[in-house]
Formats: sequence, structure tokens, C-alpha cells
Amino acid sequence: MLFNQYNINTVFKHSHLKLKYPFVGALIGSAVGSAYATFMKVLSLSQGPAGLPGAIVIRPESMVQYMVTMVITFVTATVATILLSTVFQKKENSTN
Repeated sequence: MLFNQYNINTVFKHSHLKLKYPFVGALIGSAVGSAYATFMKVLSLSQGPAGLPGAIVIRPESMVQYMVTMVITFVTATVATILLSTVFQKKENSTN
């Protein structure tokens, strides 16, 4: 497994992503938001766009929970991005 051989800091250090912390923050935010939407049984009428434009395909009885899901997702992604960048930049500065 990847994380048995390398720690997460090594993986971030050698990645070629320009905006690596926002990318991982978005992954964490979408995972938390998706878990909440699944737990609350948010339903849609059909497949469609995701995010804010996705509101056009959400069933009316699920609309409030969908909006709560969007808020949870945005807040979680923002906080995760800030925490990741703060923690890993402190570690990078202390090793240099």
C-alpha cells in the first residue's frame, strides 16, 4: 500500500498538482457532503449536474436537505483546505 511506504507529507511533496491542498480539501468536502446527503436520503428526479446547478433536478421534498448538504460541503472543503495548507506548510518550514 502507498501509505505504508511513504507518509502523506512525502506524497504531497512529490506530487505534480499545482493546487494540491484545494484538491484534497474538495475531495474531503465532497465525501462528507455525499455521506450527509445519503444519510438524509436526498432524492433527485433524474441524473443531472452536480453542485449548485444540481438543484434543478432535486425533488421538491428534498430541496432543504440538498441546500444543507451544499453548505456542509462548502464549509468542510474550505476548512479542510485551510487546515491542510497550514499543517503541511508548517512541517515544510520546520524541515527546511
